[in-house]
Amino acid sequence: MLGVRCSKRLYCFLVALNFPAFAFGAGTHSHKPLAVAQRKEYAYVAVVSQADKFTAFIYQYPVLPNGSLGSVPLSEAVAPKGGKYVFVAPGSGLLFIGNGGYDLWAYRIGSDGHLSNPTIKYEGGTWDHRLYPNLLFAPTENVAYSTIGDVYSYRLSPDGSLKPIQPFSLIAQLPPRPEQSIKDMVLDSTGRYSYAMTFVPGNPVPGGALVQSRVLPNGAIKPLNPPMSPQTGATFEYPHALCIAPNGQTVYAAHEYGISVYHVKPDHTLQYLQQQHNEVEASEAGQNNSLVTTSHSGKYLYSLAYTGYQIFRTPILADGRLGSSSSLLLHDNGTIVVSKLNQPKEGMQHMGEIDNWYFTPDGRSAYLLDNYDHKVFSYDVRDNAWGLTGQVLTQNYYPLSIAIVRL
Repeated sequence: MLGVRCSKRLYCFLVALNFPAFAFGAGTHSHKPLAVAQRKEYAYVAVVSQADKFTAFIYQYPVLPNGSLGSVPLSEAVAPKGGKYVFVAPGSGLLFIGNGGYDLWAYRIGSDGHLSNPTIKYEGGTWDHRLYPNLLFAPTENVAYSTIGDVYSYRLSPDGSLKPIQPFSLIAQLPPRPEQSIKDMVLDSTGRYSYAMTFVPGNPVPGGALVQSRVLPNGAIKPLNPPMSPQTGATFEYPHALCIAPNGQTVYAAHEYGISVYHVKPDHTLQYLQQQHNEVEASEAGQNNSLVTTSHSGKYLYSLAYTGYQIFRTPILADGRLGSSSSLLLHDNGTIVVSKLNQPKEGMQHMGEIDNWYFTPDGRSAYLLDNYDHKVFSYDVRDNAWGLTGQVLTQNYYPLSIAIVRL
């Protein structure tokens, strides 16, 4: 089972789930109830030093029954210099971490959740530089996609090595445009179709478009048609991130001035539906969307503003369009203060600085990684209530990303 962060770089966070083992009572006439083996759940948090921004570790925490993290790391593993982004390859027992350059390390996850020494190291200068460490894994195949700058397709080997598959590059298959790059990509639930967001420098501002692609039998990406341009006059400036609705019917594209909404047609091409602007005060300029995701129920869209403490919650209508009444969730040292937009925000002590988030695929929990307080906050988001379940202090290290594994 695969869970995706459309993020900026936010990158795409992942969960590996294995079926529980069952032990039956001895004897053919035993009436003992089935004994269910306990499944252990661990969180892996990538942290970097506040002092030099390069020293990096992966902290392993137990995930408690309420979804919060244990207060003390169970282990730590050295990460590549400046390591930022952790990813789990579903069903492989492998955890990957990349930094902001071209370094990518793979670790084997032990039965106790501890990480071995890296089994594979792809380091800048010794590996194909096109492997930018932002990985998205296909839900049904041993295929990985590097999804920043371009979309490159790889076959994942059992030892964690990545082998290019053809056609390798998505941009090489698109009509040429100067300095065109890929900002983000999402897969549908079948893993057979993908939607990528392009980024093109422009004058006066950069713009973007969407590329709809088919996943070939070998896992490579093949565009369905040329990139679609924004329609009906909708602006699509400074593109940031994508997400797809749980039912696979709608794609949401976050950009500087709001969210663009697209319907997925039966042939898997996209039809423009709507653009929803952020309803914020003029004095609060710059609250553009850097991350976007839907609730597990598909009833709400969450988008994180670049300010780092404001989360917009917007209802999703039956046809996938966004409703007009958004709420503003203000993150204040672990407390989520819910207000309507344009209302005074009294009682705020100080604002956090959320650099990343992760929502579990089962809809139970959300984790906000706060660089201001050096904490990972966990919330119960069932019924979209946002009840705080716990917080973990990462000392003098900035928490940058998180992945959850169930063994």
